[in-house]
Amino acid sequence: MNTFRIWPIVAGLCLLVSSGAGASYEERPKSGTGPSHAGGVLFAAVVGELPRGSLVGDCLSFPRPAPEDAEVELPTDGVPRVCVVYAAFPEGDPVDLAGMTFGIEYDEGLNISGYGYCPGDGLLLSTPDWPKSGAGMGMTFLPHATESIFPVIWFILSAGEGAEGAGFRLVPHPMASHGGRFANYDPRPYLEPISAYGHLRAGVPGFAPSVGTPEVLGVCCLDECYKLTAYECAYYSGLFLGDGKCSQDPCVEDAELGACCFEAECELMSRQRCYRSGGDFAGEGSTCEETPCDEAR
Repeated sequence: MNTFRIWPIVAGLCLLVSSGAGASYEERPKSGTGPSHAGGVLFAAVVGELPRGSLVGDCLSFPRPAPEDAEVELPTDGVPRVCVVYAAFPEGDPVDLAGMTFGIEYDEGLNISGYGYCPGDGLLLSTPDWPKSGAGMGMTFLPHATESIFPVIWFILSAGEGAEGAGFRLVPHPMASHGGRFANYDPRPYLEPISAYGHLRAGVPGFAPSVGTPEVLGVCCLDECYKLTAYECAYYSGLFLGDGKCSQDPCVEDAELGACCFEAECELMSRQRCYRSGGDFAGEGSTCEETPCDEAR
């Protein structure tokens, strides 16, 4: 991949993870020939003890375990271990990843004594508190990442005897306008949601998700309207309205009304109010006269 092809990605990721703008945006349509990276996941694995008297080494030396083969339990013996975060995609699907955004969370009892990155000569844009729990990261890859499983970042983690059950979790970026995304190299980078996130646990098995099940974006009401996955919306404590467009302002108080069914009863209200009230919304512009609430929906 020629160097000049990375600059649209750098500009796009800079806009995504540093401007703070982007709330109330619609999802970006696919506009180029780059892979979409649908069904990709993020997981972490314990790959071994810290080499005595040496540095961790080059990211190229890390193993490439499939998620189902990953070691997801961190021993509670206080020994520092190299733990690697991987991006994984369905085998056989084209991969040409130009950038990504994500976050980390971890519990008391886990200690991070070192970390490093695997984006080559790409750009790193983290929140100021990185790598504290709740921090977020955006990165570009130069050269682009093209393997179905490849390392993204590594940490030196340790846990003592009293830390059993403590977790190290991969999560969306702390800012809802950034979410968790894989970016391709289209002129306007296409942003595919990360389908699932893994976690390590101290003294007990963690979790590494399987690849291949794409997530769908929908309307999420927070302080504004965002297009997020249902998981992301719940992570940010929002109200997920499902299919819809933020440009139609479904999250405002005076949003277009529709029929909202409460078993056999019907009332006109906004989608947001209907969902918050536990009703079944028939769609913007629908009426109670034309909506059979007493029938199975």
